[in-house]
Amino acid sequence: MEISLDQVLALSDRYEQCGLGETSSGRFLRSVAGEGRMPRGRGITWLQDLIAKGDPASISPLVTDIKDLISRSVRPDTVETLEALLRSIASGWELSDHKKSELERLRKQVNEALPDLELDERSRHLLDGLSRKKLKLYMSNYWASRPVISSRLDGIFKRWNAESKISPDDWGFVRKSFTGTVDDFECNRHPVGSLRWVRSGVPVTIMGEPQLDDRGNVIIEVLSPHNTLNLDIANIYIRAPK
Repeated sequence: MEISLDQVLALSDRYEQCGLGETSSGRFLRSVAGEGRMPRGRGITWLQDLIAKGDPASISPLVTDIKDLISRSVRPDTVETLEALLRSIASGWELSDHKKSELERLRKQVNEALPDLELDERSRHLLDGLSRKKLKLYMSNYWASRPVISSRLDGIFKRWNAESKISPDDWGFVRKSFTGTVDDFECNRHPVGSLRWVRSGVPVTIMGEPQLDDRGNVIIEVLSPHNTLNLDIANIYIRAPK
């Protein structure tokens, strides 16, 4: 692709006119135009990409929209994500379908401005346990095939661990992402005082409500004929095994 300095100067002026002069792309074009010579190495590819994308006027309204959302958001994590999207757009990159969906979600969040939830003690324990479970599953590469879900969960847990805050939509997303664990934690299949059995056929008495251990697994305290144990809920049976 043949590129003239007149093309670079014209495009640099358009970036300035659209309010994008201080973006990385705007500064790059201004530098090339100011030096009066073509870049080298990867700068050539960058310049070719910008010339191919052409007039940045089409992204200007979106840039303005995102800046408005940033100014109105009261959540540091939301601002951080919006700023990352803004940098991509202002640099001339087209948003992927996932990023477009994320932007719409954040726009809805900022516009609705719903207050964070006040979780009770059980719900806080559940959220803490799911945070630990996410970490353990990440270490086992469970989330390798779920990068989008994993990334959002990381952001939710980061905010929870730092601020003890969670929004209604984030709470719903976490619960949906760990449906099996949430169902086991909130189940009433094993009320306190009920008689249950373990796989070996030994009877036990349920001594407490389901809890999450340090790996995020659901356990229940039981009284066996010999001592008190914390058992995985999957190993507790309503009827004696045959």
